[in-house]
Amino acid sequence: MNIMDVCSFSVLFEEISCGQNNNISPSSKCLPLQSCDSNITAHLASNHIATTSITSEHDLIKARVGLFNDTASDLIICPNHRFLLGKGWRSSRLCMARDPLQHCSKRHKVSSATLSVSQSQQIWQKYGILIPVGAGFCRQCRGRLTVKLQTDICNVDNTLTQAIHEPTHSICTMTSEKGLSLKALEDWKKHILRSVNQDKARSDICEDLKDDEVLIERDWAMKFLPLFYRESQSKWFGKRGLNWHIAVGTYKKDGNLHSHTIVHIFDNANQDTLTSNAILKDCIVRLKSRNDSLKKAYIRSDNAGCFHSAEGIFCITSLNLESDLKVVQMNFAEPQSGKSICDRRAAHIKSSVRKFVNEGNNVTTSEEFLNAVAKSNMKNVEIVNATPPADQNCKRTLKVKDITTLNNFEYEADHVVVFKQYKIGTGHKLLNEKHKVYNEFPSITVVKSFMTSESIKIPKQIPVQNMLVESQSETSNELSIRNDDVVDDCNDDDDVDVTSSSCLYTCPEPNCLQSFQKYGNLNRHLDIGKHKYRKEGRTLSDKSKKEYIEKINTKKATLYKRTISSETIPGTFLERGWALKSKRTVRKFSDEQTSFLREMFQKGEATGHKCDPEEVSVTMRTTKKNGKRRFSQSDFLTSTQISSYFSRLVLEKRKAASSEFQNKDLEAEEYENNIRSMRNLAKQ
Repeated sequence: MNIMDVCSFSVLFEEISCGQNNNISPSSKCLPLQSCDSNITAHLASNHIATTSITSEHDLIKARVGLFNDTASDLIICPNHRFLLGKGWRSSRLCMARDPLQHCSKRHKVSSATLSVSQSQQIWQKYGILIPVGAGFCRQCRGRLTVKLQTDICNVDNTLTQAIHEPTHSICTMTSEKGLSLKALEDWKKHILRSVNQDKARSDICEDLKDDEVLIERDWAMKFLPLFYRESQSKWFGKRGLNWHIAVGTYKKDGNLHSHTIVHIFDNANQDTLTSNAILKDCIVRLKSRNDSLKKAYIRSDNAGCFHSAEGIFCITSLNLESDLKVVQMNFAEPQSGKSICDRRAAHIKSSVRKFVNEGNNVTTSEEFLNAVAKSNMKNVEIVNATPPADQNCKRTLKVKDITTLNNFEYEADHVVVFKQYKIGTGHKLLNEKHKVYNEFPSITVVKSFMTSESIKIPKQIPVQNMLVESQSETSNELSIRNDDVVDDCNDDDDVDVTSSSCLYTCPEPNCLQSFQKYGNLNRHLDIGKHKYRKEGRTLSDKSKKEYIEKINTKKATLYKRTISSETIPGTFLERGWALKSKRTVRKFSDEQTSFLREMFQKGEATGHKCDPEEVSVTMRTTKKNGKRRFSQSDFLTSTQISSYFSRLVLEKRKAASSEFQNKDLEAEEYENNIRSMRNLAKQ
């Protein structure tokens, strides 16, 4: 029998042809509409459709074809109609409003709002057109529809309406999402505050730098892949990179800031703490020989494990005993807080190496890398070809509690003062004797070194050009800034920066207003790290309040003061230390959580369609067991947690498969040995 002759929807909905569909089971058999009861929770959630209005698959199909009040007990549906009207239906990315409604002719993208069942029914009854449930509207068409139907099509308000009727489901889900969003916002605020505060450590050092002090910034650059002037495709794959370390020393010479770059290149080395400490010792020795007046050193680096570890921090006490250039402070930058001066120096060096390769040379070893830099026109760069130090054991394994939360260290004669954040609190003292690392400080073996020519540039006197906020003419397209609206982080006598739109080089720092006529001045500005920002705009209400307070303070009349306790003042008060980095708490999954995740994983393995962690996270919030919610709000998992657990399950599966193969190999080997022994006995 032809499917078209059986399917009731060949007449009800002619836009879709009857037929088979392999995306649904059964794929070639017509079914009564009432028997369509697949789980559509994920589909409803992805299309922002209320679960209170549609509870089953057959209700969804009826709403899509306009059978809002029909029981439809005798309807038959084919697989193709079932899939394309049910879980397989997809909303257009453009606005789906059409005549006779006022519409934008599909020129605008849809917003997060979707059409509910009641709105689709009202449009069908009032205008005689069918717009499917879950269709998206743009903001303009949504507003027009709201005025006509006197309903709110916004999906957020629909969700709130659902929450009133079904609090156990919607309110719990919304509260969970709200909690996660608030936590993400709070973590973002903490990160921004910590980044600004830690960057202030570097700017304060550069501002107060004396003639006998040096700031050393260090970092491991990304491995340098060998370059060939002419390279076959087979040589391009499987390259082994060269490890290279960059250290930039900034100090004052003749009253001007001067930077010296030291590059250590290795053919084969581990980027571990032992090698990093040996490189630091060599850098201090070379900077001391470069400028004999240096006596104090400040060290700054990122949060790499080779730097931010107990061995890398407390080795300084042993290093200070061997060197005349004493390290007095070590600071660590906040993770994900931007690039440093080492990254800019690395970009310049790689550009010079590529230029050397384009001239017909190869750079495949550390020696060729040194020759490439030596033949460049770079200034104030010292490159060292070396071998890493021999492995040696520390005096003992050092353990400092929560060392990842400690970011600032000040070294004294007999102790180290540690801080969680720069200039926050009084610090905590740790004795040097309890944290001694090496009996003999490690050293690298220098194979060859080269130093480029030294160049000290004295900045020229360039007048600062101010700009106005309001344009002088209505036809002018250039925007400018009023002096009162600029926050100047630079010194008053810093005259190398120009805030003019006619300059060629603008500062890449977000919201920095400075631009420069020379590229060297831009580099110097970035090295110092002091920027000019526009003040945050204030509303008329804020301005009036501030002026009112200033006028009140200028009055000579005696005002009666009343002490108000903080408990009576409404609002949120931040506790001291709220932005400090806290130790991440790890909580094991419950048995119910692991059971649910294993069920979803096994389902994906059986069907061949792996479960999406996002969909699993949504399903976890709505799934029920014995008529009750299976998980409480505190048991909800994010897509990241689910993805991580699925990865562990995949690893367990691989290990089980490998052990099974090993057992089979042992059995086969034992069987083969038995056959050989029997053959030998037969020959005898």
